[in-house]
Amino acid sequence: MSLPRHLILALLYGAFAIAVALTLPYSVPAVDKWTAVGIGALVLIFGAVLHESLSRQGLERDLRREIDDLAEARDRVMAELAMARAEMRAIQAHLGQRAEGGSPSGVRDEVRLLQDLVSRLTGRRPTPRTAAPPPIPARARNPVAVDSLPEEDLAALVEDAVRRDRIAMALQPIVSLPQRKTRSYEALCRIRTDDGAQIAAGVFIGLAERLGLVTAIDNVLLFRCVQLVRDAARRHRQVDFFANVSIDTLRDAGFMAEFTEFVVGAPELAQRLVFEIGGDDFAEAADSLLAPIKRLAGLGFRFSVDKLSGLAGLDVALLERCNVRFVKVEAAGLLAEAHDPAESVDVAETKRRLEAAAIDLIADRVESEQVVVELLDLSIDYGQGMLFGEPRTE
Repeated sequence: MSLPRHLILALLYGAFAIAVALTLPYSVPAVDKWTAVGIGALVLIFGAVLHESLSRQGLERDLRREIDDLAEARDRVMAELAMARAEMRAIQAHLGQRAEGGSPSGVRDEVRLLQDLVSRLTGRRPTPRTAAPPPIPARARNPVAVDSLPEEDLAALVEDAVRRDRIAMALQPIVSLPQRKTRSYEALCRIRTDDGAQIAAGVFIGLAERLGLVTAIDNVLLFRCVQLVRDAARRHRQVDFFANVSIDTLRDAGFMAEFTEFVVGAPELAQRLVFEIGGDDFAEAADSLLAPIKRLAGLGFRFSVDKLSGLAGLDVALLERCNVRFVKVEAAGLLAEAHDPAESVDVAETKRRLEAAAIDLIADRVESEQVVVELLDLSIDYGQGMLFGEPRTE
């Protein structure tokens, strides 16, 4: 509260107290002059106490805002630091490959990359490159139509996006059925290009893994999810955020140490942030992921397994051991297993086993009302897909 407001408020209750002391003997004859003065003094004291209480509330609000601003600044710094470290590891690995048979032009490329990184860490804009990344054809300016790009061009776009912080995040809702109330959001990765195109993660993530850049991308997405969790908490919104992470990121000891240090002082993040792993990756590497998963689970984090085409072969016991609390199965595969007598999967029984292990089943890629009706017949509680909302860039 500003000083003029303090003065105005003090004058108001002071004037009211004086008015009570002066007018009370005339309006109430049974009250003598000194009694009226005493009552006026009580009114003045009450006004002063109320004034002090309002002032303290204002100071507390200002302090909370400052703390929130500091937390956001810390999140940004940690995201920049984690991304820079991941980039440096990728650069070191890449320089090692170039050293075995590199060319002078390749060394110059790496020097320019290091200059860009130093410039970004010192707060300056990177010096423009002489060789810009290739433009995306007009027909490919959407997240699902860049498959025709040559791999070399796509690799240049991915490297440029990481160096110039062109990683974007799109949120898609996960809803409860049949109410269709938004319960969670999945954070999907996108790459923004100079000409306004967006490239979906499914197109470039495999290439990013081969280039050694996936950890840097995961770090950017993860720390932006942290900011979303904090923002939702300030708005009193009880929603979870699913952040896709690769198995390379979970195996990265440096990432684990940095992230653990980051979240130890913020236990509220574990309540709203869910790590999501692809079904194929989880099946192939579950044993090697047990240690990092248990470490994160010890901090209260939950996990989700997605990109499952059906429930066949689902190891519920393994999911429970890995603290998996959500599984996402394509709606088409789920319905096929439920309606095809040749399938050996009992969908209702598998769902009961998942519920007994405190694992929620989410039907993914729901795109029609008829599919929703069939899912409700199977007592599916959650759904995700274009029918409920397309991914929207933050």
